[in-house]
Amino acid sequence: MKVLPFTLLVPNDKSVISEQIELPHFYQYLHRHDEWQITWVERGEGTLIAGNNMHAFRPGDLFLIGANLPHLFKSNPEYFMGEESKSIKACSIYFNPSGVLAGLFNLPELKAASSFLRNNKHGFKIPEKYKKQFASKMLEVHQASGTDVLFNF
Repeated sequence: MKVLPFTLLVPNDKSVISEQIELPHFYQYLHRHDEWQITWVERGEGTLIAGNNMHAFRPGDLFLIGANLPHLFKSNPEYFMGEESKSIKACSIYFNPSGVLAGLFNLPELKAASSFLRNNKHGFKIPEKYKKQFASKMLEVHQASGTDVLFNF
């Protein structure tokens, strides 16, 4: 499978990007981008392909995907049948600790966070016990504006 380079359209006034999508199915091409990605699957089922790993996903699942890691949220076949009852909904946050946020991630207070990202560059599924708290924080980031986006992040 060919990996498509993907460039997020990053507004000049944002260092953390949040998006919420509702579509018939997930983006169907294996791709990678410079940003880390945290995705909360609110609705939809399928398989996440991330690097050399595959994970089944269902509503409520949360994933951290490392920067430049080829990945694809592959919706189950029934999502391509044109049924209106089948659709996906997801909330994602994108950030680049080596880009505009480098100064923040180089602060002594964020040394542990930087180390955590380095040690988990292949990403992982967020454990069940943290999902509710994590999803709530993601919504706070998504609903915020201005400096509150960064503070909530």
